[in-house]
Amino acid sequence: MPVLASYEASLRSKGFVLIGAAFQSEKDKAIEVVKNAKVEFPVTDGAEIPGWSANAFPTYGLFGRDGQLIDTQVGGAPDGFTPEFKAKIEKALAEESVVFQININGYSQTGIRALAQKANKGKDLGKLLADVQRKVNGGTAAEKDEATRLHGEIVAFGDSEFARAQNEKAAGKPHVQFDVLKQIAANYKDHELGKRADEALKKIKADKNAMRDIEAARVFGEFQQATGKSRERIFNTLKNKYADTTYAQQAKSEMDHG
Repeated sequence: MPVLASYEASLRSKGFVLIGAAFQSEKDKAIEVVKNAKVEFPVTDGAEIPGWSANAFPTYGLFGRDGQLIDTQVGGAPDGFTPEFKAKIEKALAEESVVFQININGYSQTGIRALAQKANKGKDLGKLLADVQRKVNGGTAAEKDEATRLHGEIVAFGDSEFARAQNEKAAGKPHVQFDVLKQIAANYKDHELGKRADEALKKIKADKNAMRDIEAARVFGEFQQATGKSRERIFNTLKNKYADTTYAQQAKSEMDHG
């Protein structure tokens, strides 16, 4: 549990929330374990999640912000989560790290307000922009005014995500850049922003060195989260498979300095 507590704390700023559930322990014993482990995440006395169940312990479920199950890990690991499960957590955080939030109170027209609420889900924005554009072209004067403003907000969000992708690359996280571009391409499908993201992804995929750098960056991300033998194993992967990358050199420096 201390390992999980440390991992949860390291990702808390990115929106990661860990919730524990005690099933087999007596309540007093569970409380004692939580106190000794000094965990800051909540631990419940049992749990019921529709459509998901745990038949072995420990079992971990990864859920998105929409409450949908992304993946399940059955059984423990030296670092709590397996490297594969951690990679899926990191991917989910990268895809959902920025929440599109429009102040719907700024829209008084019923139809436009409903479109703003849909926009806040952050998905299918390309299709939504087409719906908003129809209001711009054929709505009442008040609807046109609000629809034009909403259209601008949705496009501005896409532009900001492109800027975030570039910033992630500049920060040495090309794998996060790649994931953000994939999200833009999916969310703005059939819109100019989606097409732009698709073109950027095609260029990256066509560059073998860029794709290899992305792979190495993902492994390095796992290395930074790992401890003990898992950390050593991941370091060996970096050293043997990606020796010529800056990520292998950074990992070596961290290993040398403890």
